[in-house]
Amino acid sequence: MRLIFFVGLVLIIALPSIFALDCSITSDESLCEDIIASGISEEEKEELYIALFYQEFPDYDYAYNHNTEIEWEESPEGVIEIDGTYIKNTWIILASVLPSVQIEDEIYHNGEGEILTGYNYDIVLPTGTASGDCKTSYGTKRTSRSHTITANGKEIGHSSLVSFTSEEDLEIETEMTITAEISIRHYTEQPKEKKYYIGGGKYRYEYDYDDMKCKYSHTEYEEERVTVSDNIEIIYYDSEQDFEINLEKESYSSYHGNLDIEDVTAFDLSFKDSSYEKREWYYSYNYEYAPYYTLQVIAEPYEVEQSENININSAYEFIVNSYEDCSITLYTHFSEESESCSLEYEDIGLSMSLSENTVLEGESFIVSITPSDESVIVSYGELEYEVEEEIELVAISTGLVIVSYDNEKVSELVFVPSGEWSSFFALGWFGMFIYILSNLGTFVWGKIGL
Repeated sequence: MRLIFFVGLVLIIALPSIFALDCSITSDESLCEDIIASGISEEEKEELYIALFYQEFPDYDYAYNHNTEIEWEESPEGVIEIDGTYIKNTWIILASVLPSVQIEDEIYHNGEGEILTGYNYDIVLPTGTASGDCKTSYGTKRTSRSHTITANGKEIGHSSLVSFTSEEDLEIETEMTITAEISIRHYTEQPKEKKYYIGGGKYRYEYDYDDMKCKYSHTEYEEERVTVSDNIEIIYYDSEQDFEINLEKESYSSYHGNLDIEDVTAFDLSFKDSSYEKREWYYSYNYEYAPYYTLQVIAEPYEVEQSENININSAYEFIVNSYEDCSITLYTHFSEESESCSLEYEDIGLSMSLSENTVLEGESFIVSITPSDESVIVSYGELEYEVEEEIELVAISTGLVIVSYDNEKVSELVFVPSGEWSSFFALGWFGMFIYILSNLGTFVWGKIGL
């Protein structure tokens, strides 16, 4: 039995009074018994008891064992009984689809399972006397039960527990027909018979109507059929969980990566010295068909995260100190799958340099790339190039020049003056020219003066 994940989650829910502090239906019977035996108040016991019904993962085996051990006798509460003349108290329910999970008002199956039916009926014979009889005796000559389970109109079985496989939404119907043949022996008041021998092996009979006697008259047979049915619609839960994990770069002895994950309800990601767990649902039980209380697993959205030595955001971009011993476990409402995510990080020492960081618009500048023997992507503005070693670019606007290799990137800013900035730079160059020319003239004049 899995441990409770939501230790701090204590919610009050309405449970059937018959199950008040019944440890046999909780997720941890031993812990439940310890709670009951403790010296805390009854209110505290009830709160802790209720918390035992909330689980990190669904326990379908527990629901299966509980439901299939039910011995159906009287009809559950709210189930309509059908009565015939002799066939009485007839009912049937499609008690459970195992395994299945309820999300809001819909029931989901995972493509295979079993359908549990509960039913019962009685044959009740009259005890009175039929009209015209002095005595009537009723008996059951023959009874038979015909039970059929169908999925989308196709017959799949005839027992109370029927297996199915399907990757479709299904309408399941369980139908039962009870047939009974009843014998009815009629007795009527008949005159006493007197027998006289008249010779030659013959007799004469006389009837004394003043001396009547209740005697067997005849037997008739009546056949009766009663049919009951129940149905449920279930939805196919089509989920093929998948993931992809990549390392992007190393920075100050930390490793940056990202996780792309699909169609999961929870997952565990772990490395040598760090871990992250996320849960998007919790599970409990819905109780149906009192006083038997079949268990239906229900899922409720409730997001919980736990992390240790890992920095991770909502887009699952993470930073860890070590990427060794990587493993991941993926969960859906019906499955659990663990895989090793062996990662390799190759630092190629990607770097870049610009021949000029400030370039006039329309002029060229060189982007040099290390290592020179790797094919990289160079992006500048809206342009993108695949190159090796170096590339000559024409300055178009101020912006980043980005060099990318796999998931690793480096960048440098190129400044391209334009408009007033171009005039400013031109004036600056002109001023410098005058300054140099002036100093040169002073120097020459000084020489001549000597």
